[in-house]
This record gives sequence, C-alpha cells and structure tokens, in this order.
Amino acid sequence: MVDAIFDPVEGVISRQIKRGGKVTIAGFGTFDRRSHKAREVNSVFTGRTVKVKARKIPGFRAGVTFKDALK
Repeated sequence: MVDAIFDPVEGVISRQIKRGGKVTIAGFGTFDRRSHKAREVNSVFTGRTVKVKARKIPGFRAGVTFKDALK
C-alpha cells in the first residue's frame, strides 16, 4: 500500500504532481510541483556563463504536526 503512494515513478503522489496538482497528507505535509525559470549562472568549473533551462521540480512543505514531532 505504501509503495502505491510513494513510488517515484507510478505512485499516487508522482502522478498527481505530474498533472500540476498537489497532495496533502494531514499532519505530515504537502507535496507539490515548483517551477524554476530559465536563467544564466556562472560555472564553477570554467568560470563562463552557462544557460540553465526552465524546469519543474517536486517540492515538499512539512506540516505543523510533523515539525512539532521533530522538536
């Protein structure tokens, strides 16, 4: 059951985030999708400016109950 929810490829959370939605687990936290704009950064290896493409990444925001449990 847990694998069906948290599987990184075909899990419930992954499918929902791919669609642009978010998944909230009460007392634990919220999984969502965040966007990073295209930008230029300096390469630490060459010192040259490198273009980084826009991308979407998974995000997680811990719930209050989870945060309190870790104190």
